[in-house]
Amino acid sequence: YTGPGLVKRANEALLAATALPPEDRPTKLRRPAEMTWFWTALMGAGMLGGSLLALVELRFARPDLDGDEAAANLVEMVLRMLGVPPDDAHEVVRRPLPDLA
Repeated sequence: YTGPGLVKRANEALLAATALPPEDRPTKLRRPAEMTWFWTALMGAGMLGGSLLALVELRFARPDLDGDEAAANLVEMVLRMLGVPPDDAHEVVRRPLPDLA
């Protein structure tokens, strides 16, 4: 985008910074993965929290539904949202829980 305003200035600043030798570049351009872990973790926690709220809302709105089946379906959707292949997510959710004793 080359139009007027903030986007143009940001693109120009980014291009100017990447034209520098690597040792003179700002730290944010050298290590983006190390600087974004917090926001990635926060987004994952938000998705998990939203999924749990959806399950609670479903239980209050439709008390006639089987709670175990609804929870299993929700967990399967969360696993798929996190990148687990559909077949693996279905298999993991349907496994029996391990014995804790």
